Order: sequence, then structure tokens, then C-alpha cells
Amino acid sequence: MNRDEMQHKLRHATSDLHLQVRHINDNIRKIESVVNEISEMVWVKSVTVMQELIVVPWHPKLKKVVFWTMKTWPGQITFTSGFRVDDDGVHGQDPLRGTDLRSLTFKDPRGVEHAINKEWDYGKPPYQVCLYHQSVKCRKCGEKFRVDPDVGVIASTVCPECRASGGDLKDFGPHFHLQARDQTHRRGIV
Repeated sequence: MNRDEMQHKLRHATSDLHLQVRHINDNIRKIESVVNEISEMVWVKSVTVMQELIVVPWHPKLKKVVFWTMKTWPGQITFTSGFRVDDDGVHGQDPLRGTDLRSLTFKDPRGVEHAINKEWDYGKPPYQVCLYHQSVKCRKCGEKFRVDPDVGVIASTVCPECRASGGDLKDFGPHFHLQARDQTHRRGIV
């Protein structure tokens, strides 16, 4: 192949590449358009969490809180936990009274926590409808404890029960815990 033929093939390949890039950019714009149309979409962490969310009915007040949250922050809601069989708290109630949401999709999780608690009253002080927190479970002794979500699990984090650390700690990451009870209501609306 001579030099002219090589240049011709190179120009042709470059032209094809430009055309493909244009098609990719057009498709990206189409995808963004669809995402904007369905911005009220919610996400679920896994199939297991989806099962946790549908295995029991939801308490009507929890539904109201969650739907308000979905409307307030459209497209940012990811469920990370629902009903848990072995939980004696709100995650183990039938109807479901508590669920967890991923906080990493929000720029200001403390602001979200504050906004939800400003809008909603749990109905039993000092408890709140929304708690931004981070849980850790010790794989050695089974103890579950909280750490500051702004700090997380660090090298000096140890189980308060058995002093285990490092790989013996299961980090659930920072997240929002939403909970409701019969007396939960929007502030100003009883």
C-alpha cells in the first residue's frame, strides 16, 4: 500500500469515528431526556431489599413520609433496607414502620435530615422521623453500634463490646433511617 492509499484509509477511518461519536452524543442526549421525564423514579439497592419492601404492607404514615420525600428530592431516592424478620424495632413491624435510604446521593445529607424533621413530627419526643446515621456490626460478638457518619469507620474504630476492629467490623455506611408511628404527622397538620 502506498502513502496516498494509507492517508485515504486513515481519513476514511477518522471520518467513521467522528460519525460514531456523533451517534453516541445523540444517544446520550436521548437518555438524558428520558431521565428528566421520569425523574420521580426511585432505586432499590438489591433484589433482597425489593423483597423487604414488598413482603409486608407499609404503615400509612410511613407511606406519606416516603412519598413526600420522593416528591421533594425526585430521582435521588434509593432504598437500602425494609422489613427485617429478626428486627424487634420499626424494621420488624407489620405493617412496616421503618425503611432506610442511601444518603450518598445527596450533597448535604444533614440538610436533608433537618428538612424532613422540620416538616414531619414523629409524635414521641425526642425521637425523629429521619435519622442520618452510620451503623456498624461486629462480626465477632454481633454487637451493632453507631459511628459518626461524617467520620465513618476509621482505623481506630473498635467494637464497644469486644474491642474487635478492622475486618471484624461490617460497615453499613452512612444512610437515612425513616420511621413513622400512628401519631406521626406533618407539622402544622394534625
